[in-house]
Amino acid sequence: MRSTLAGMSSSQRTILSQQLCERLHQEIQSTRLQLSADLAAPLCIASFCALPSEPNLAQLHHSLPSATFLYPRVISSHTMVFHQVDDLDSLQVGHYGILEPNKDLAEFPLDQINLILCPAYAYDSSGRRLGKGGGFYDTLLAQILKRTALWGVAFEQQIVSEVPCEAHDQTMQRVITPERAYQH
Repeated sequence: MRSTLAGMSSSQRTILSQQLCERLHQEIQSTRLQLSADLAAPLCIASFCALPSEPNLAQLHHSLPSATFLYPRVISSHTMVFHQVDDLDSLQVGHYGILEPNKDLAEFPLDQINLILCPAYAYDSSGRRLGKGGGFYDTLLAQILKRTALWGVAFEQQIVSEVPCEAHDQTMQRVITPERAYQH
């Protein structure tokens, strides 16, 4: 997997990220009522700032101006919290060189999140996620309400036949790639 992701050019990742954002936008629009029955309230979408090998979802943030976007900030070993971010330019370099919200922003309550978009090293077609080993998402997802939608996002090259799974691992309800949406 590492060599596959490393073999993708920057322009390839940019194009695939744009296609992924378009597919995510379509999936969010088509499942709006499932994500939140309150059509008057904005959707609360927890996204992430991409590492160089991950899909960049900035275009999605811009394409859904009525949604509330949240981004994670690492606060300790294996622990992160979400903050509302209106302007992506306000993000600053944090742990592991990843852009994060300012620590002075209020934490966003986990029980108000409608959708969490999760990065991963790999997914299988059953929605099982292989993280990067830090345990940040495993710890966070264990605290999430069952009504919160969990969607994995990845390049098609990150879909494998099977990933190892442990008892604490959370399965994604959908895994979205630029080419398709795997639903579970």
